[in-house]
Amino acid sequence: MGLEDEVGLGALTQNEKDVFYASYTEIYLAGGTEKSVDIKKHALLIGMAEPTFHSCLKALTGRGLLSHAPNTKASSHTSPIVQREGCSSVVLRRVLWIVLRMTLVRF
Repeated sequence: MGLEDEVGLGALTQNEKDVFYASYTEIYLAGGTEKSVDIKKHALLIGMAEPTFHSCLKALTGRGLLSHAPNTKASSHTSPIVQREGCSSVVLRRVLWIVLRMTLVRF
């Protein structure tokens, strides 16, 4: 089973995948919660239009792949996946590895 199957990324558009990978990187680096303005600065999202970015965040939140961070402003996000039952404990590391590879290939 691949990461896309394990986490449920197979049905996402490429823009949604880019926002997913960028979000998880920034959430990890920030210690669990990150603001959308900081996620938008990720290298994978350079050149992505603001409305597209926010549409992707909304879609990912609706699919349960991101969630609004509790006790924060609405623009802060966190990861519900790592705690999801049946999801392996190495998912976050695998996501970060994919992001690193994607970033190196693009630039």
